[in-house]
Amino acid sequence: MHLVARMDPVGRAEEDDRADWATATAWNLMAENGPRGDLGQPFVDHLVGTGATPQDLAALETTLSMLAGDMRSDPRTRRIASDFQFLIGVETAQEGTALLLLRRLLIEGRAAAHAQRTAALSVEAGIAEEIPSRSRLNSWHANARLGGWMARS
Repeated sequence: MHLVARMDPVGRAEEDDRADWATATAWNLMAENGPRGDLGQPFVDHLVGTGATPQDLAALETTLSMLAGDMRSDPRTRRIASDFQFLIGVETAQEGTALLLLRRLLIEGRAAAHAQRTAALSVEAGIAEEIPSRSRLNSWHANARLGGWMARS
């Protein structure tokens, strides 16, 4: 049963929300501080003050460590350079400061994308609240079938 619960894309919303929050927060931290893999105590205190649980902090620490390690890795650096060369159509390799700038742009872009995702989800939730409930739709259809809708129009 546990395996089925892990495969259920609809279930376990709390863990999904925590993972989304940890990912967005990690990208924001790296956009502000560079790809470091540690949380400073003042920031941890701030998160706890805003309601972060020990599970939230553990998820953030794991996510930040994973993403920061990836951003600092040689394969990621080579991939960033290769993608940029392809994008601008240049064969010359990027080095040093240019690679650091490209990495920073990638991190800031990912942070912005996650911020937009959060904003889009809040808009989605508002739209969902405006959609008539199934019971209201059923009563509207029943009323229409009985001629009530026709009589009012």
